[in-house]
Amino acid sequence: MQRQHLLLVSAVILGLARITAMPSSCFYTTGKYTEPDYCEEPSQPHLGCDNAKRWGKKCGEPRSIIKMTFGLRRRIVRQHNVYRNMVAKGNMAGLPVAGRMLTMGWDRVLAGLAELAVMRCEIDPIRMSFSTTYASRPGYNAAFSKYPKNQEQDKRKILDSHLRAWYDQYRYANMKSLRTGKSSGGREISHFLQLMNGENSRVGCAMASFHTGSWKNQLLICLYGCGKRRGEYVYSIGKVPGESCTCGTEKDFRNLCYLESDKVDCSMKRKKEVVEETDDEYDYDYGIFGPSKTTTTTTTKKPKKQCRPGSMGSILDWIFG
Repeated sequence: MQRQHLLLVSAVILGLARITAMPSSCFYTTGKYTEPDYCEEPSQPHLGCDNAKRWGKKCGEPRSIIKMTFGLRRRIVRQHNVYRNMVAKGNMAGLPVAGRMLTMGWDRVLAGLAELAVMRCEIDPIRMSFSTTYASRPGYNAAFSKYPKNQEQDKRKILDSHLRAWYDQYRYANMKSLRTGKSSGGREISHFLQLMNGENSRVGCAMASFHTGSWKNQLLICLYGCGKRRGEYVYSIGKVPGESCTCGTEKDFRNLCYLESDKVDCSMKRKKEVVEETDDEYDYDYGIFGPSKTTTTTTTKKPKKQCRPGSMGSILDWIFG
């Protein structure tokens, strides 16, 4: 009995030592998200400004938004993290270990803008502003499927196939691709690179169903906190997975960094792997990030490293995991 007590005390002391060793920023409290005022965008029209949520001209009837249930949200976030965890480990041919790749979470504001995007019934990027307070250079992924309208299809299976198609582009990517954004054979890899953006920690998606002629269509659009920047690697390369994580790695995804602050514009972060500078600094798809302030003005200050605090249970998991 005495030995068990000594072991317990030792474990608690070690746990407290690990907490003390963590940066104080790892224990801050996040606020709730609020809808920003998109009409404050100073430079160009914003998708969210005075949007009446009207369907686009290409949306044949019947048409509907596929409700993003908790199960679907969890499915999307988990699959993103599963794919990221696999790549971060360094077991993929031609792709290096990720020294820093953040765990991703769901953003409801971002998802709300994705819903406006799918109501166009177009897969092409939107040629207007998507930026908000913490997303000056956001990211965008889209996928589209069609099938005979007299056939019944499982919406979840179609969703899975879309996410898998983005991930499967890893076959054409290599270490050089992580910087250039191009594959050696000219194959499409931009969707995969968006999935693997190491500094991005949020995703929000929407799905729509609509008819065109004799076909039924399902459209998926996912929006991200940031996209790839020209001259930078998609993620920080390391020798050991997670070696550059500020607050350690996740329990469920041990090659990914502990989920960090939602109050950082990941487009503003500069990596050490910058190898070129151009006037056209950013190379990204259009997208949006959900802010936690009611303004769309982006910050130009270098963000401080901050980490999302866990519940007491998650902190104990980190201590004893």
